Amino acid sequence: MWLLMGKREPDVLTPPRKSTALITGGFIGFLAGLSGTGGGIFLSPLMLYFRWAKLKEISAIAAPYILLNSVAGLIGLNLSGFAPPSGWWLYVIVALLGGAAGSGIGTRILNGRVIQILLASVLSIAAAKLLLLSH
Repeated sequence: MWLLMGKREPDVLTPPRKSTALITGGFIGFLAGLSGTGGGIFLSPLMLYFRWAKLKEISAIAAPYILLNSVAGLIGLNLSGFAPPSGWWLYVIVALLGGAAGSGIGTRILNGRVIQILLASVLSIAAAKLLLLSH
């Protein structure tokens, strides 16, 4: 809630127990699969809300989480007979480069307030996509 109210990041963090983290991760993966959305869209706000980590740590955690969810989704599509478009490897390279650049900029250059604004923007776009483009 501190993110929405413009307050500074909380000093007291309460990392989740392993059982809570495993259950939460499984549930988020399930939601990501149902919605066709990267799991980080669900993971980041939960981690912020429950104060499991600081903002920059959450950003660093969400990037590989989204990557793993995407790989799992692609494997699922492949198993169901999906044929990737020609030149698919270019998309992979660009996504990896963009992810690496964004992670580097987010952890080394941007301050917490800018990251908050960017995260809120990404979450808003994802929410609009889910609401407007769902069938």
